[in-house]
Amino acid sequence: MKSILKYSVLLFCFASLYGVKFRCDYRFTSLGWFKYQEIPATWYDARLQCQLEGGILASPTTAGIKSIMLESFCEPEIFTGIHATFSKGQYYSINGIPFTQIPHEWAPFEPDNKNNA
Repeated sequence: MKSILKYSVLLFCFASLYGVKFRCDYRFTSLGWFKYQEIPATWYDARLQCQLEGGILASPTTAGIKSIMLESFCEPEIFTGIHATFSKGQYYSINGIPFTQIPHEWAPFEPDNKNNA
């Protein structure tokens, strides 16, 4: 049975021009466009939704992105672009950056590839 989770999705879009308006539901920062979205779906569906909108699930791969994610979204549980879809326990960002190279302190037992969904 497909697991449906209520979660928060953070959509990250790169912007090539500073200050250009993308859409009213996106927030512009110096690092790109961000969107917070709360919908019932799995991680894979969230990733697909981001791709359909021309973005990717954000990953806290830099201190700047981490800061934006922490200040903008205070939900206790959000899906990020960190995943272990290729090998159990081997986490990577959506951009292919290994988990060991991502400067972020995670909560205990996180990331956890929630329900492998």
